[in-house]
Amino acid sequence: MPDILVTGFDPFPGVPHNPTAEIAAALNDRPPESGPVHAVVLPTSFERAPVKLGEAIADPELRAILCLGVAVGVRDFRIEQWARNYRRPGRPDNDGPSHRGGALAPNGPGTYATTLPVAELLDALHRVGIPANPSVTAGSYVCNAIFYHAMRMAAARKKPTRAGFIHIPQAAEQGGALPFADLERGVRVVIDVLRALP
Repeated sequence: MPDILVTGFDPFPGVPHNPTAEIAAALNDRPPESGPVHAVVLPTSFERAPVKLGEAIADPELRAILCLGVAVGVRDFRIEQWARNYRRPGRPDNDGPSHRGGALAPNGPGTYATTLPVAELLDALHRVGIPANPSVTAGSYVCNAIFYHAMRMAAARKKPTRAGFIHIPQAAEQGGALPFADLERGVRVVIDVLRALP
């Protein structure tokens, strides 16, 4: 069974092409050389995405959860370091306008720190020519929400499970910074690093 879960998102308002969904499909069609992964596309929905994520991480053999999102206007891979227990009201998700803001989990901690090996991932991406940097916050949209829920679910598992979130640019084919082939290649590098960890 695959021991790494990779999640992407479907298109959402303002982003009609989401490369993370295409990367998820490519990983399922052509598994990394280090072994297969379980890749799923989450709905860009504050309410529905955590439900689908919870279903996907039920496998007791899972060792790592890698969540991906697209960030409009960035030119590099951004390894997010902190998930915040916060959502900003007003911006519509794929379920429509939302006026509920505040805590994602009323009784949860204010933040979670990623358990991905940030320095190792940055080094591996730089070695293959993929621009990458650490990022302090994943924002306040569904990306941050699923990052927070992934960390919360990972912390509750009996088996130690690394988890984290990486923002990638839009593909150059849709006016973004990097060709889709480089986006996919970068994600595969990240997977290989995670799989090599003890």
